[in-house]
Amino acid sequence: GNSKCEADSIDVHVMETYPSFISPIYHSLNLLLVQGPGAGEENFDLATAISKETNFTMTQLSLKDMKHTFSIHSEGYSTISINASMQQDSSLYIQLDYNPKYLGFESFSSDPNRGFDLFPSIATFTCNTDGISLSDTYFSNSLIIMPPVPDLSMPFNVISLYSTFCALIIGTIINLVIKKSREKVRDLLNGKVSKSKKDLFNEKLQQFLVLLGVKKTQDTCLDEGTIKEKFD
Repeated sequence: GNSKCEADSIDVHVMETYPSFISPIYHSLNLLLVQGPGAGEENFDLATAISKETNFTMTQLSLKDMKHTFSIHSEGYSTISINASMQQDSSLYIQLDYNPKYLGFESFSSDPNRGFDLFPSIATFTCNTDGISLSDTYFSNSLIIMPPVPDLSMPFNVISLYSTFCALIIGTIINLVIKKSREKVRDLLNGKVSKSKKDLFNEKLQQFLVLLGVKKTQDTCLDEGTIKEKFD
């Protein structure tokens, strides 16, 4: 509660924003109003106060008794807005469970173990006295939560295997092309004339005819009749 306000109660508007990487469980929403000496102080800690057995009054609030709205935006994030009335020297605790979402490795930064920032809560306290309305807005500290982290080494392994495969294929093609060109340059420097396709065909044909028993020399030309007699 606001100690500067002279009214018996003040109006509180609380807005919580949940990013797209978490799924709030709205039915688990729990509102706890704590009243007692010092409960409205800035550094008030409920756990410490309970351990010291301080005389506090804790009231479980229901959403049915207060104005509230839930919104799910197209960008993926969601908001919850709650309006409540608080007495002097009181604190309002809002608890909500959530389920983390599994994100792709593209969503993580270069330091994936840092986590993701959660938006701070916004609370506006309005004091109405003598027809004058005074408002103060406060922001909570930002939280860092850690969603489930995928196997970030897997993309590196896939890229490594794919790059190795490409290097083998491209390297083999380049080696064949360079080897053939290198042989032509070597033959040209040594004065060796490479055989044309026609010469290679005649050579293969000569070898085939030799296997069939038809001998052909460089100075002898076989006509069609001679080849027919050999086959007969």
